[in-house]
Amino acid sequence: MTTHHDHIPDSISEKLGQLLRRFKRVLLLKGLAVTIAVFLGAMLVSVGIDRLIPLYSMWPRIIITAIAFLITFITAFLYWVIPSLRKPDSVTLAATAEADHPDLHEIVSSTV
Repeated sequence: MTTHHDHIPDSISEKLGQLLRRFKRVLLLKGLAVTIAVFLGAMLVSVGIDRLIPLYSMWPRIIITAIAFLITFITAFLYWVIPSLRKPDSVTLAATAEADHPDLHEIVSSTV
């Protein structure tokens, strides 16, 4: 994303850069929270299966644990990697800021 153009004032460009950093931080924290929750849930299910069903061999336990890790990996990919690849441009960031703050009356997006 380029937040600095010749026709965008420096103060607006700086604020859009701050908004982008906040956007990335929120994506990181959201991805982390979802991934941890899915990991804990998957591990609880795998432990529950291990306790409810008598498993006499080590291989079913390994497979169940591998499935739990695979589900966690897929969740991390969907909630961390893919969203972090999105790079909104200045216009999208300005529209997002104005959607959250209607008192701006399209000042930012018309400037950008």
